Formats: sequence, C-alpha cells, structure tokens
Amino acid sequence: MKDQEVGVLLEAMRKFRIPEGVIITNEKDAVENYRGAVITYKPAWKFLLGI
Repeated sequence: MKDQEVGVLLEAMRKFRIPEGVIITNEKDAVENYRGAVITYKPAWKFLLGI
C-alpha cells in the first residue's frame, strides 16, 4: 500500500478520533497497527459482499 494513502487515513482517523480504518484493495487482506491505530486492508470483493 502506498505510504501516502496510509498517512492520509491516519491523519483523518486522528482528526475524527476514530480508532480503526479500512482501505479497500484489489487483493490484500490484512490487519496492521500503525502508531496505535488499526488499519484493515480488505479486497474489494469481500467488502462488497460484506464478508
């Protein structure tokens, strides 16, 4: 994932005091911690199906 995308998401999460964020991807399916915030990477097909 591009560092810029993660950075922008982290900034928004801090601003709005949201502990978890989601990035929709083509294939990546993972959960990572960045500076105390949890970011979930979810493939688009799983996101659209609600899985």
